Amino acid sequence: MKKNSILFTLLLLVLSLNNISAETVENNGLLFEINETTNEACVLPNDYNFSSVVIPSSISYNGNEYTVTKLANKCFANCYSLNKIEL
Repeated sequence: MKKNSILFTLLLLVLSLNNISAETVENNGLLFEINETTNEACVLPNDYNFSSVVIPSSISYNGNEYTVTKLANKCFANCYSLNKIEL
């Protein structure tokens, strides 16, 4: 029982540390979650009103460069006027 408690505590610690390095930022009208540990960025869902959008290969924030590596699930789900996405 004590072993399970220790493992559960360690799991919670690892999960909380993983979230510490993430921050949400806006860049050229898009929302990104940046990960300061991996220097990666993810495009987040928002109420975008674009007819076309260009996803940059990287973004700059506070003097650091972050590679855009993913789009969040349903990133443009409510963007009904969108007809072009350029990568």
